[in-house]
Amino acid sequence: MIAGVPAADALQGRRAAPRGAPEPNEAPPPEMLEAVREIKRRHMLSWLDTPVPALSGRTPREASRKPNLREPLKLMLKEIQQLEERAPPGQRVDVGVLWAELTLEP
Repeated sequence: MIAGVPAADALQGRRAAPRGAPEPNEAPPPEMLEAVREIKRRHMLSWLDTPVPALSGRTPREASRKPNLREPLKLMLKEIQQLEERAPPGQRVDVGVLWAELTLEP
């Protein structure tokens, strides 16, 4: 019992989806998918100018100009690309934009 609520009722409350949320097998509305893609795009573009510890504290843009940091940067981009390829089709973002911004080839 949790705060006077039987355990079975407390667990049921945790499983309940918020009002207006799509059913588990229902596809999210197109507006929601576009919002997810836009947030991901913005995050990816801001990442280009964010210092990354694995790149010796340099931003990806700076690292792209340093011969000794290009390979670690390419590995990061390939990981991001693989994550996007595994995302549901409606939520994928084109990682090619990052490669182009950094003038790197995959």
